[in-house]
Amino acid sequence: MNEYYVYVYLDVRKPGSYVYENVRFEYEPFYVGKGCGDRCYTHLEESSNIKNDEHRHRKIRKIIQETGNEPEIIKVKNGMNTKDALALETHLIKIIGREDLHKGPLLNKTDGGDGLVNPGLETRKKFSIIRKEWMSHPENKARIYTTERARKISDAMTGKKKSPEHIAKLPQNQKGYKHSEEFREEKRKQIARQGGILHGESLYDVWIRKYGKAKADARLQKYKKILSQRSSENNIMRSKSVYDCWVGKYGKDTADEKWRIANKKRSKSLVGKKKSSEWKKKLSEAAKKRWQREREKIISNNEEVEI
Repeated sequence: MNEYYVYVYLDVRKPGSYVYENVRFEYEPFYVGKGCGDRCYTHLEESSNIKNDEHRHRKIRKIIQETGNEPEIIKVKNGMNTKDALALETHLIKIIGREDLHKGPLLNKTDGGDGLVNPGLETRKKFSIIRKEWMSHPENKARIYTTERARKISDAMTGKKKSPEHIAKLPQNQKGYKHSEEFREEKRKQIARQGGILHGESLYDVWIRKYGKAKADARLQKYKKILSQRSSENNIMRSKSVYDCWVGKYGKDTADEKWRIANKKRSKSLVGKKKSSEWKKKLSEAAKKRWQREREKIISNNEEVEI
């Protein structure tokens, strides 16, 4: 339906000729909007409430106080559909310029159009405060961070590569980037609440903080005992051959079969390959070492060996 229009609020304290492309105003414009019906007058009603502290409301109140008159409201164009009205609103904001971007006198906080487009710093801060307050309630947080939502995000991002421009803009890739002290302190508190290890802390320090010194000492002794046992097991495993490990894990019959298959594969891989003099030397030294170990083992068992 072609019932929409674009309107402009003018500051009657500042007369003059304000020309923007093919649009001319007799007073300085300070706000551009789009609406239908009585939408253009709602700002006057809102500004009458002292609790409305937005810049445009303060300015409207100041104009009325100083001049005794309301700001002049001009309908730039009537009888448009939504799409055309939004396009004209966006265009007017662009050519007149926003005050928060230091491009003009307009008090609009966005570039216009349907929804928030390029909001200013003040608007972003307000939305951030509202968002944080809303997310502070557990029931609201539970509605957002669900397992199903996390799975969908993961599926959507899987295999998606970031562009070089995106990677370059990431904070950690910015030269000289440092987190603020407030951010670091919050992270420390978060890690401490979750029982994690803070920078410079040992695992023993975490246990003291989490369980108390008596329990931490008991856990430390138990931990040392486990590490000692594992170290002994690893030393025993290192002294065993692969075949011995297979015998212990699968039994002798299975170990013999695995050893036969492994030797067969090794033989096939060596077919047609010529042994270098260095390789032959290494094989010879390994054989001598094996024989030396076997000889020492037999001697230690008080058995006679002829060489």
